Amino acid sequence: MRRSTPPPRRDRRTGLAVDLPLRIKATYCVQADGEYPVLGGDETLSDLLAPYGGSLVQKPDDQSLRLPYPSMATRLLAEAVADGARVDHVLLAYAIPSLAPSDHIGAALTAAGPEEPLVFAVSDQGTTAPYTALRLASEYQLRHRGQTLVIALDQAALPWPTPGTQPRRSAAYALLLDSTAGQGGVTLYQRTKVAEAEVADRLAEYLDHVHSRHPEPLAVTLSAHVPADGSYAADAFERGDPGLLCTSSWAALHEAMTSGARGTAVVVDYEPRSDQLSAAAFEMGRPAP
Repeated sequence: MRRSTPPPRRDRRTGLAVDLPLRIKATYCVQADGEYPVLGGDETLSDLLAPYGGSLVQKPDDQSLRLPYPSMATRLLAEAVADGARVDHVLLAYAIPSLAPSDHIGAALTAAGPEEPLVFAVSDQGTTAPYTALRLASEYQLRHRGQTLVIALDQAALPWPTPGTQPRRSAAYALLLDSTAGQGGVTLYQRTKVAEAEVADRLAEYLDHVHSRHPEPLAVTLSAHVPADGSYAADAFERGDPGLLCTSSWAALHEAMTSGARGTAVVVDYEPRSDQLSAAAFEMGRPAP
């Protein structure tokens, strides 16, 4: 079959590191505490949990408890649009699904955006979901251009017990991304079957690769879930918030972007249930075209 147009340019790969043609235009953040009034009641939630052997551990007096995914995500989209962004595509990433099945966050975002953006969600990957969302954002940019909003979400109000860490507060961080016309502005790393004892070595290899490509100052933030210990090629090194899941290390990236910092910011996460190590390096201060 003949092609009338050339195929999209693929990512440039070095080992398991992938250069994505993405640039951060802006970052946004919203945090919320406490419980939220919501649709649905205890009986519905109990019916949903029963097939999985689950049960409610708290029952609010008003028989309602809403997790703040829709309110946080629509607020972040509104902030991006207010800044003049033309958001054509939204990617949500979270470790814990929304509580209320009737709460259609995708439909809410499509209705809230003036461009009626396409909305997709990445889940069932634990804390590494935002990194897969970055890869999908790159694939979309290769074909459709426009601007993409990647939103990582955590929720604190959970009426059932959850494995691992339960977020101490609700938070969402959004990256507004566009294309760099083929030049790699984000270096993504995703590797499965990495035992906890191997994390430090694999991470050191990745950071050495990033540092060799970006001579600017390198600032690394490990999420609280990364069991890494060792010496890395970084000018600054810190841990993310231990009270968060998907957004544990993304706060540092938001702070670097809003402060006007230059250099390369790296965020790292590890999902022990799937032995997956993920990292992303972002060029900060890249001038807009």
